[in-house]
Amino acid sequence: MGNNIITNENGNIVILNNVIAAIVGVTIAEIKEVAVSGTLKENVAKLFNWKNVERGVQVDSTEEGTTIDIFLNIKYGLNAPETAKKVQNAVKNAVRIMTDINVTQINVNVVGLFFAEENLDSE
Repeated sequence: MGNNIITNENGNIVILNNVIAAIVGVTIAEIKEVAVSGTLKENVAKLFNWKNVERGVQVDSTEEGTTIDIFLNIKYGLNAPETAKKVQNAVKNAVRIMTDINVTQINVNVVGLFFAEENLDSE
């Protein structure tokens, strides 16, 4: 399907998957313990330019609901399951508040680590 359609008494509201991916990207950027692939600066720039907004985030929408897959790096030394759950909760909340979309699954894939002394937004 690729879109989320909300019907009300006035007609339809269509929210594209790239909008959901942008919400997810900005939400993740606000969590200091994680980063999607690439630097934080690159990801935020891409979000606001609407180019490659899905980098590190995949959104799949069906009639049953929306599934979000996130690929990210976590800070070395943190508990991966706890950090992933923090991301899941933040993303689910942000998408719900901004879109009223039924998110059925948020899958967090930890694909790498970064170290505390690495400054992700210095580039």
